Amino acid sequence: MWALFGLQPCDRYGLLDAQRLRPILSKLRSFVDEHVVPLEARSHEGFFALADALSEIRGKARAAGLWLPQIPEAHGGMGLSVLEHGLVSEVLGRTPLGHYALNCQAPDAGNMEILIEFGSQQQKQRWLAPLLEGEIRSCFGMTEPEHAGSNPTEMSTRAELVDGQWVLNGHKWFTSSADGAGFCIVMAVTDPEAPPHERASMIIVPTDAPGFTNVRNISVMGDEGEGWMSHSEIRLENVRVPEGNLLGERAKGFSIAQARLGPGRIHHCMRWMGICDRVFEMMVSRAATRNLGRGEMLGDKQTVQNWIAEAKAEIESTRLLVLHAAWSIDRVGAKAARQEISLIKFHAADTMMKLVDRAIQVHGALGITDDTILSWVYRHERGARIYDGPDEVHKSVVARRILRAHGMPSRRSSGGSAAAIPSGVSTPGSTTSGTTPTADSLLDGAKPVRDGEQLDLAKLQPWLDAALPDIAGAITVQQFPSGFSNLTYLIAKGDTELVLRRPPFAVQVKSGHDMAREHKVLSGLAGVYPPAPKPLAYCDDVSVLGAPFYVMERRQGIILRRRMPPELKVSPATMRAMCLSLVDNLADLHAVDIKAAGLEDLGKPEGYARRQVEGWIGRYQKSKTSDVPNMDRIAAWLTERIPEGGDTTLVHNDYKFDNVMLDPADPTRITAVLDWEMCTRGDPLMDLGTTLGYWVEATDDPRWKFVAFAPTFGAGALTRQEMAERYADKTGRDIGNMLFYYCFALQKIATIVQQIYYRYEKGHTSDPRFSQLDQLVAVLAETAVAAAERGRF
Repeated sequence: MWALFGLQPCDRYGLLDAQRLRPILSKLRSFVDEHVVPLEARSHEGFFALADALSEIRGKARAAGLWLPQIPEAHGGMGLSVLEHGLVSEVLGRTPLGHYALNCQAPDAGNMEILIEFGSQQQKQRWLAPLLEGEIRSCFGMTEPEHAGSNPTEMSTRAELVDGQWVLNGHKWFTSSADGAGFCIVMAVTDPEAPPHERASMIIVPTDAPGFTNVRNISVMGDEGEGWMSHSEIRLENVRVPEGNLLGERAKGFSIAQARLGPGRIHHCMRWMGICDRVFEMMVSRAATRNLGRGEMLGDKQTVQNWIAEAKAEIESTRLLVLHAAWSIDRVGAKAARQEISLIKFHAADTMMKLVDRAIQVHGALGITDDTILSWVYRHERGARIYDGPDEVHKSVVARRILRAHGMPSRRSSGGSAAAIPSGVSTPGSTTSGTTPTADSLLDGAKPVRDGEQLDLAKLQPWLDAALPDIAGAITVQQFPSGFSNLTYLIAKGDTELVLRRPPFAVQVKSGHDMAREHKVLSGLAGVYPPAPKPLAYCDDVSVLGAPFYVMERRQGIILRRRMPPELKVSPATMRAMCLSLVDNLADLHAVDIKAAGLEDLGKPEGYARRQVEGWIGRYQKSKTSDVPNMDRIAAWLTERIPEGGDTTLVHNDYKFDNVMLDPADPTRITAVLDWEMCTRGDPLMDLGTTLGYWVEATDDPRWKFVAFAPTFGAGALTRQEMAERYADKTGRDIGNMLFYYCFALQKIATIVQQIYYRYEKGHTSDPRFSQLDQLVAVLAETAVAAAERGRF
């Protein structure tokens, strides 16, 4: 089943690296069964009574190389991905002490992760280092008894900055593992007048600070617990900590929490899968061995057989759903995978609790005693359907997204036509008052610059002043985060917004990153092709930013990426019109008078198709990091079928929905075409082939749909065949050999993805979006081979 995601089989799982993880899982299962499970018999003695035994087990885990599986190797961990740690978490979840044995237990695991990502060097030295060593424990204070946990923006705990110290006052409960913890990361309101999700900050509070009181360990179904296995009620009364104890940026508590909660829910859900495995084994064993008399076994009863069969199906399907969510986080991040995360949160909890209840029923009276682990699991895991957001909230999140995708208006939108714009969203040439939470999901926006990709403003400012003397003002810089090749920045200079393009850091400037070429193309198109943004200035002095770059006008609009923005109400008829507009605009580009644009010396159109095929095959070989047999197969297939001759036009070479801007007032109208870095003269069918290569249909392989570059398979969208036929009608060109161009496009896209992954693997970029792109290369290659074999695109 894991072939669905392009992964390699490993036992009954699918993994990114089977050879690496198979021995880890095997060793871990043996370790858990040999060292951790036997300790359950002493669990009634309490956590502190087990401290010495647990410390010994932790030492063995560390010696066996099983320490901190979720933590990067640079910090002493195993460096597993979210998906890989999910599989580890399942094995550990077979026993309540499994995660603690490897120092990857909640809440410490999440606290480690946010300290690594957001902590200062001083915080890492003071709190993270001993946490990683297992010398201390921590807790996380968020939930309050006075407010509904389903709405965390409602919070009474306050932190006020007074004379260089944070003064905290508040009341928390279900602060897990606070009993004996060394510090607590407290969520507290620091900016009460800000919007709801920008009011709270995270502050590190030592548990021995004056005014920090652990009121009690809360009794959960009769069990107060102790130490790590407890939930506390906390009072903060004029607790003072240094200003430097602020974790991350002020008022960014919720955004930091989201970074923590996504992967954390994977850990929880896979732990629940481990519980399911253990409980299922117990239920089956009981049914197979419990004699009811006269030779009849409990397992002979049809009801019990139904329970066993249903449980098996539910466990297997739920595990697949959870690992799919983990796979999604590894590739697109927790924010983009929030629907997948919500799905598993309520579904996995429901699967587990249903199974535990049936297992207790199969065990009869024995099941409600403490002679088995079943009653403990029932008591302590019933909260799975409440904490980290109650099931009802997660179901509502999923349902609302599905309903909006089918046209139901958002309560926050202004209503109106099929392409209605929420109030507060500005369109080019308009002004608005007020703001709306949905604005950024429509107009393409910039974000803070990624680490390692900052620009030298001290050098950029004087260059801009000289190059654009009519635009006055100091500059500020943000970055457009979605590109995968050349880097694009938003420059605010006074009241004017500009866009700056430069090559990626640590790459040699070749044709794909040639800023002079890109600037020349845009300069030529400025008078003959309106969708091309106007360039304003070019710099070939590498002493300014370390590489050539250029600046152009900023255009605003909607850019369609992987999913249709839910606020954009697109009917099937509108979607069809958007597809027609996209292909018609490509035909318009191919009709541009090259001589009038002054681009008659651009590229070498003679033998263009052959050079493209051989060139991209060569580029793949130079950036290859592992064997992908299908890449070799499609290369051979293409080489045997290269067309000769054909028309010559300008070709964009990367023409797709996420490289065009749509008018927010009319998304069927294209306001800009972006990313001209590969534009040249050549065979226009190569350009159409690229568009089709990115075009995913509703009936395509689910893996390809999952990583689609744009929402091209929604209701009303054209098929690839319809796109090609529309182009043929507009241009009169023969599309009889379109299969070749389509397969070549997939090979080219796979090579571009491989080149990006190569940069990541060599350490030339640390952008986490690139960490799993090698898997996409395999999917693209397989898609190309399959199309070639079936003989249609």
